[in-house]
Amino acid sequence: MKNKKLLFMITILGLVVLLSGCNILSGDNGENETEDPQESENGEDNGNGEDNGDPEDPKGENEDPGNETGNGENDEHSEGGEEEPEEPETLAEELGIEEINKVMYTLVDISYREDATAEAEALGEIELEEPVKATGLVANDWIRIEKDEKEGFIHQAFLSEESVEKLTWGSGQMEEEMVVIPNPEDLDAVVNKKLSLPPDYAPE
Repeated sequence: MKNKKLLFMITILGLVVLLSGCNILSGDNGENETEDPQESENGEDNGNGEDNGDPEDPKGENEDPGNETGNGENDEHSEGGEEEPEEPETLAEELGIEEINKVMYTLVDISYREDATAEAEALGEIELEEPVKATGLVANDWIRIEKDEKEGFIHQAFLSEESVEKLTWGSGQMEEEMVVIPNPEDLDAVVNKKLSLPPDYAPE
């Protein structure tokens, strides 16, 4: 009877020791499996899909700022570098001038003007038959000329590319000398008591 009790006690003691050993082993495994808090944070960051970028540059300071702004600054700079076209200062510049270089002759005593319009300021007078240097043709049929180192404008109806032809009519005190216009077919041909149509002119 005593032997049975002793055996029972030894069995119980062995079980206790065995269970204690198992707990100790399981406790060690638990400590080894515990994740490092820093690694856990990194794992959470990665799990959330956040990119830590270059480990040597965690704040992304080396990123190209041009990519963030869409190169807007460069675009503005390039646009700002282009010069805006200057606005025309005169009617002639606004209409456009075709460059020419020829000598023309005045059909009457006439003023040359500051701009290609009859309302522009007169800069001086040019006498009948006086040759002038024509340098440009404006789109509204005015001629740009150079006179006394100044630039002016005369309507082409008062200029001829050929030397002036004169016509004498009447007799005695009534005798008059008129300039024959070279462009009788043109709608802007000027005919008056000083400018005559050609003697053989016949309208269509």
